[in-house]
Order: sequence, then C-alpha cells, then structure tokens
Amino acid sequence: MASAARIVVTTFDSTASPKITPWREHSSRVAGVVLGVDGRPSRPLVDLGPAPADVTGRRSEPRPTGIARVVIDADRGVQPAVWHLAGSNHRMLARSVAVFESAAAAVADATAALADFAALEPRLVRDLNGSALGWFLRRDEEPVIACARWYSTDRDRRKSLLAALEALVTATVAPVARVSHPQLGRGPRV
Repeated sequence: MASAARIVVTTFDSTASPKITPWREHSSRVAGVVLGVDGRPSRPLVDLGPAPADVTGRRSEPRPTGIARVVIDADRGVQPAVWHLAGSNHRMLARSVAVFESAAAAVADATAALADFAALEPRLVRDLNGSALGWFLRRDEEPVIACARWYSTDRDRRKSLLAALEALVTATVAPVARVSHPQLGRGPRV
C-alpha cells in the first residue's frame, strides 16, 4: 500500500512553548503577517506580488466527510496546535500560517483548506534581504498555508510550491494529533 500525503496536527503544552516561537516567526517572515495573541493572522503587512501563472491544481474527486477525528487526551485539556502538510516520504511540504487554540481548531482549518483548495491563491515572496525565496497560499486575502522553509533558487521554490499543491489534491487529515512538549524532546547527547 502506497503512502499518501497527509495533514499532521501537532499540539503544544502552552502558548508560551518555545517550539511555537519559530512557527510564528516563519509565518511572519513568509506570509508577511503579524499573528495576534490568539495565533490567527491579525493583519497583512504588505501585498507581496502576483501569483505565478504556471501553478494550477485540481482535486480528482470530492473528499468524503468525516475524514478525521483527532484523538486528544482529555487530561491534557485544550492546547495550542498547528498543522503541516507532509508528503508520502514524511517530509514537511507546507505549514499552517496560524497557531490554533486547539487540535480541533487546527483540524477544522486544515479540512477547510483541503475542501476549498481551488480558492487558494499562490503568492511568491522574498525575505527582507532578498536572498531567500518562499511562497504562501491565501484565501480571500488571508494567508493560510506557508512554505515549509526558505529556498535559495527560484527553481527550488517553484518545485516546492508545485509539490505542495499536488499533495493538497490527495491529502487526508491524520487521525491522531502529535504532542510536542519540551520534556519529550531529546536529552543531552552522551
């Protein structure tokens, strides 16, 4: 059985988690947004140019309803969450721009992005130094999905965008949220 692209939801122990900070910074740099205290984009900073003309994608068939039920341990309560698009090789292809108040909210956002795939508009961007290239997808002027990392060439950036768009066509939401807590990280190497 071949692996398929999927949406992976990750939860954090609190909004103060040091692992959320890089996520927010990346969203701010790539999509040009300032995230509010609730983790949602509060305002766009700049319009970053036209969408590429050679990028298109279509879903082959509608996705069945009820594709995912995120399993959350009730003892942990509501925790901030993010989602990312993983390819069949488990590599991160794209990530949500927002940080959500719960895994359920992250799943709802990811499911909406998958269902409304045709409405997502690609935008190509450069970092402030002009040396790193990226992209994001927006819906109704609001950034929704950002590239997983920065790229050094336009060819790599476009290949990344096309790979993410192709994966979005077949992606499903993973049935279980991953937990990311500092105490679960790697210990010191010996």
